[in-house]
Amino acid sequence: MTVRITPWGIVAAIFAAQFCGAVVVAAAFQMDFRDLGFQLIILFLGWVSALVFLRRDRDDRPNDFRWWIPPCLYALFIFLMSDDAYPDALPLFDTNIFHPIEYLTLAFLLGFAFDRVFRHRSAGALCLFVFCTGGFWAVCDEIHQSFVPGRTPTFADIAIDFLGIGAGCAVYLAFRRLPLMKPGAGEKSPA
Repeated sequence: MTVRITPWGIVAAIFAAQFCGAVVVAAAFQMDFRDLGFQLIILFLGWVSALVFLRRDRDDRPNDFRWWIPPCLYALFIFLMSDDAYPDALPLFDTNIFHPIEYLTLAFLLGFAFDRVFRHRSAGALCLFVFCTGGFWAVCDEIHQSFVPGRTPTFADIAIDFLGIGAGCAVYLAFRRLPLMKPGAGEKSPA
């Protein structure tokens, strides 16, 4: 039996891991799961959509809109996580650790999307697009938090988010060098 790793399989694994991680952290922090309903649904939808696209992935067309679904869903997840202060949660550690994890994941997913749109761009150009988009979202998220009771926006959070974006770019560029990650890797060769 041959196991074939594909870009959509990696995206599905990312969403599944994020879903499981959110459930474990919520249980450890003694959170009410009803407070995380929409967030968990978004992660579940990301996992399901990646599995659907994995199943139907016959080719990898340029400008394929499907690659924008994972980063958009994940950006929505970040927004929804910031939309509550979770006053009843009993954190076991500093929750600022989630900032770089969230933005690393967002940057990695943005890497897929921008790589599919701009197929022949350099690594630097790809990172620039990812940094601008991810950074814009980080700033918007902090502004959003200023309207959420119990949340406080800080420049330190934005800096940590940018560290996560940088790490996500580095991880994506490392994966990008693998043959399975190259745009068009899933295309069937003509017979």
